[in-house]
Amino acid sequence: METIKHTCFECHFANLVWSITYVASRITAPHNISHRFTKWLSGVQKYLQPYVSLLGAAAICWSHWLYINDMVFDKKIISSPVRVVYLIIYWLRTWVILQKPGSQDLVITVCLFLEQAVTEFFTQGDG
Repeated sequence: METIKHTCFECHFANLVWSITYVASRITAPHNISHRFTKWLSGVQKYLQPYVSLLGAAAICWSHWLYINDMVFDKKIISSPVRVVYLIIYWLRTWVILQKPGSQDLVITVCLFLEQAVTEFFTQGDG
């Protein structure tokens, strides 16, 4: 039986999505799940911590959850983690208006990094 922990953090597909976001946002990946929500944030610059821990993690988990629901309930085939990353970007951009004006640019910058990383990584073999 699938658990939320497995679905959002442990399965191969979820790990790939998390890895892409770490690379794109230039944040060192945590060692394991418990590290992700405890000591790992101490390695992230202090002003970024609320965005990484709350906004970023919420966007990643929510996007992955919606994608899994599409797969289970609508019988969609999971073809690529790129689709989930674009969902993450969509939710971050949607939620940016809820952020303080001084931090909105940071969220938009992370979205641009995500787009650039996904585009470069998944089109390397095409060029």
